[in-house]
Amino acid sequence: MFQTPGQLCKGSPIVQRGLLVLLCILASACDFPDKPATSPEPSTPQTSLLPQRTGPPNVILITLDTTRADALGVYGQKRPTSPHLDALARAGVRFQHADTSAPITLPSHASIMTAVHPFTHGVRANAGYELPDALITLAERFSENGYQTGAEIASHVLNRNTGIHQGFEEFHDLNSKGITKKRSASIEGGAKAIALDERDAKDITTFGISFVERHRDKPFFLWLHYFDPHNFYTPPAKYLAQFPDSPYHGEIRFTDDQIGKLLETLDQLDLRKDTLIVVTADHGEGLGDHHEDTHAMFLYDSTTRVPLILSGADIGVAGSVVETFVRTIDIAPTILDAVDLPPLEGVQGVSLLPLLQETAPFPASNARPEIAQGYSETLATHLLFGTPILRYLRDGEWKYMHKPKPELYDLRADPQERDNLAEKHPEKVEDLRSQLTELIASSAGSVATTNKSAVDSETLQRLQQLGYVSASPGLEFTSELQTLELTGPDPNDLLPEIQQALKFSGYLHANYNLEEAAQGFRELSQRFPNSQPILRNYIRILVKLGRSLEALNTSDQLVRTKPVFIEDLYGLADIALSINQPDRAMEALEQAAEIDPCSERATLQLSSLHYSMQRQEQSIAVLERGAAACPDNWRMRNNLAYILSTSPNPDLRDGPKAVVLAQEAARLTMNQRASVLDSLAAAYAEAGQFDQAIHTAKNALALIQQQTSDPRAIESYRTHLALYESGTPLREE
Repeated sequence: MFQTPGQLCKGSPIVQRGLLVLLCILASACDFPDKPATSPEPSTPQTSLLPQRTGPPNVILITLDTTRADALGVYGQKRPTSPHLDALARAGVRFQHADTSAPITLPSHASIMTAVHPFTHGVRANAGYELPDALITLAERFSENGYQTGAEIASHVLNRNTGIHQGFEEFHDLNSKGITKKRSASIEGGAKAIALDERDAKDITTFGISFVERHRDKPFFLWLHYFDPHNFYTPPAKYLAQFPDSPYHGEIRFTDDQIGKLLETLDQLDLRKDTLIVVTADHGEGLGDHHEDTHAMFLYDSTTRVPLILSGADIGVAGSVVETFVRTIDIAPTILDAVDLPPLEGVQGVSLLPLLQETAPFPASNARPEIAQGYSETLATHLLFGTPILRYLRDGEWKYMHKPKPELYDLRADPQERDNLAEKHPEKVEDLRSQLTELIASSAGSVATTNKSAVDSETLQRLQQLGYVSASPGLEFTSELQTLELTGPDPNDLLPEIQQALKFSGYLHANYNLEEAAQGFRELSQRFPNSQPILRNYIRILVKLGRSLEALNTSDQLVRTKPVFIEDLYGLADIALSINQPDRAMEALEQAAEIDPCSERATLQLSSLHYSMQRQEQSIAVLERGAAACPDNWRMRNNLAYILSTSPNPDLRDGPKAVVLAQEAARLTMNQRASVLDSLAAAYAEAGQFDQAIHTAKNALALIQQQTSDPRAIESYRTHLALYESGTPLREE
């Protein structure tokens, strides 16, 4: 039976902090007060902190999404946000200054798991990239050494298709059965409960406890990812009431309480002493610092500094504090060193255990150079407005921002990064710029280059709903060193435009003030005509407003930008068809098929359009081209066989060829597709082999009766069988 492709679904826009009130139970709960000053830290005991182990300990890695260090009490937060994590830190070792490699979820976690920077593992953003198989991950090292490995993932940003699952025997993400998504209430929707696209902390802990209980007698490595502090900030009512002025901190407390339940289980099972617990975050949250409400746009400490706590398995003297600057790429080497497993090879991170042999605080001036040098990057403003890739390099207490208008900070004297010293110390800027170039050059060619992955429009829309206004398909750089060239605008000079894009993306997601949002994106698209994220958001608003012709014209503009994204061509085709412009749709689909000859959607939809317009010869040609290019695609073969068997035009029918194609499709589907068997029966009938046609049609009828209760579908199969029993081939009119 001939199958037509489904239409591309239109999705949702980006969420931004300004509209989070729409998802808060109390509208007044979304104002963020100034952060309190950091309280003094206790001095570190003057003893060795090297662990004393008697056997292979378990390891639990907890990554808190979007958690800045000073959101926790042990890092100076005055609100009662983290009693359980504070107690964990007091029982172990706390690293006072730890930085992430990227203030964005997937690249940061990829760095944690592989101990290399994003420009080395190649995962540069939340969409369009896949962690290369060539890299050995922390989980793979545990798995190959006999550990039971499991992961509980709270956001689709880390779903299995990103490659982050490598090495995990159990991996539950947003697509797994049995998980529970977080629910909140929307004032805009009449206080109606809605499901958010994430798992809440309770679900992560519940599954985590189950894993621990099932594997308590074997060494295990468990990764728990908690997403609640990410926007939306929608803590349960109890925690919103506790933190009415800051739902973000309410989310931190909710997460902390759930981690407390996990720790309680470890105590009940008498596993705490045998379990190394590592707590960190993928990145922080701006909360208004440096005019950034959320994260991903800039690289200030508010979004790059994260907590890092090691506790349990005799890892150290209770309450120890390490003042040396460290990185999240050092986590995997440290864990493997602590449990006596072979290190990951060729990595940029180092074990931090040697620091624990020194008296603390360990002077930064005496730190090993590879530990003192930090790096972080973000492509957000590059994707959004064409700025250079924003990077920083940290050497000891000096932090250099690599951008057209460089920034230089002495973090010892200026931890809030308020006093830019770039003009006062040009020699330091040049020194750190040279170090950055050497760092990038040192990793050239060190990782597989085939790490880009396909990304569909639904994935982009889900990312935009989380506030990633710059979400785009993956970019491929021919030369990483060339990306250090400082051409284009400075990100900080575009602060009004960034805030405007976030604001109007929020309107789009909330279905609010769409006319104003359309005008805002129109102005942005005129100023930045090559910004794919801006154009995509503008198109989606125009479609929502029913301004389809404008949306089509803007889609034409979008697909003229580089690189061309195949999903944008699908979107253009959908809009064209919605206003009865099939020829324009077919042009877009032809272009899509040129980009990807095995694009099932492009081939099937293009063939279907030709067929519906009585252009069967062109329909056949499209399917023949696709089938030749894609030997494993059963749908192309199935549709082609059906047309060759049933066309009313005798010059186009070819029974023997149809039989071969349909047999290939049946083999590829293991004879378990009713539609394929229906096509094969039609092919046999056209070839005059009615006995085979009748036998195959009966099998097709039996399958369709198992697979659907639709009486019309079942009746069509019965009709086909009756034709063959009467010695008549099937003809489509």
